[in-house]
Parts: sequence; C-alpha cells; structure tokens
Amino acid sequence: MALVFTDPPYDRDNLYLYAEVARFAARVPLPGGSLVVYAPNYAFPSVLELCGAHPRYWWTLALALPGHHALMREYGVRVAWKPLVWFTKSGRLNKQQIFDDVIQGGAKEKDAHE
Repeated sequence: MALVFTDPPYDRDNLYLYAEVARFAARVPLPGGSLVVYAPNYAFPSVLELCGAHPRYWWTLALALPGHHALMREYGVRVAWKPLVWFTKSGRLNKQQIFDDVIQGGAKEKDAHE
C-alpha cells in the first residue's frame, strides 16, 4: 500500500483517532508511502502532535473550499480552506513528481456524501 488517506471526525472527542490512524500508517504502507489526513483548522497543532510521533511530517496542503464558507464563531474566523496534512513513512521516494500545495475544491463537500 502506498497511500492512507482519511477524513476522521472533527469533534474534540474523536481527535484520538488521528493517533490511531498514524500508528496504522507507520506500519502498513510501503517505505516511502504516505498518510494524508484532513485536519480541523482549530486542532491543527494537536493533529501534528498526535500523528507526528509515528510517520514523518512532510507537508501541509490547502484544500480551497468553493461557495459559502462555515463561520467558526468561537474563533471569529470564516473557514475558506481545509488543511490536508501529509506524512511519509521513511521519507518520500519520488521527489521528481511535483505537487501543488493548494488544491481547488470542486463540489460542496456536503453535497458529495450523506
């Protein structure tokens, strides 16, 4: 397996899931494989801490969200992007394959699934 890609629940009670998926991604992917996780903006430092103990942090990608953006009143911020945190198992093998670190979102996320 070369990639583990996941979008755990964003509520505080489920942040522990990031550590679990990181432990899984530290053993299962092939050397040079990746773990990419959606992360809640408010808990970004926690996600780095929970995941970073296992696979190696590689980069943060930004998924730019189309349309109306959620308001996080608790923080006084309107959320226009989602972080995708990229970790690798023992480094990235093919650095000649170039990725942009901003991805333009397509359909509104909530329209894509129940």
